[in-house]
Amino acid sequence: MGNPFLHTTEEVQLPVVARLKENLPLLAAAVRVRFDGQPPQAVFQEGDDRVEVWDADDFAPWETLRWPAVRVLRYRQHKPDGTAIQAEWLTNFSIRNIGSLIQKPLGDRKSGLQRRENPLSHGTHLPP
Repeated sequence: MGNPFLHTTEEVQLPVVARLKENLPLLAAAVRVRFDGQPPQAVFQEGDDRVEVWDADDFAPWETLRWPAVRVLRYRQHKPDGTAIQAEWLTNFSIRNIGSLIQKPLGDRKSGLQRRENPLSHGTHLPP
């Protein structure tokens, strides 16, 4: 994750929404420990899909990130054919300023720019 980009956006007070990937192994591992095995904090329907949401804003930043804490959102989208797509997003949006269900469309728009056919298509495809 390019810290200069994250620091610049913070300095000019722009919000950040970025995919959490394995290039941040300690944060990714902390997210798995926290969210795996826990029920989602919210579940909602989006068309024919069922979407589960996990959200926490108190993850420790990695060494070179100057944020006080990192918020991570996990979405698991269950398709009618039984497949599930999962993605995690990190952000500096606070829970007070933007809730989990509002955050998802922001992440969708970012993914949609990368790949149009499925807003969460860069997530991990889970077996049915």
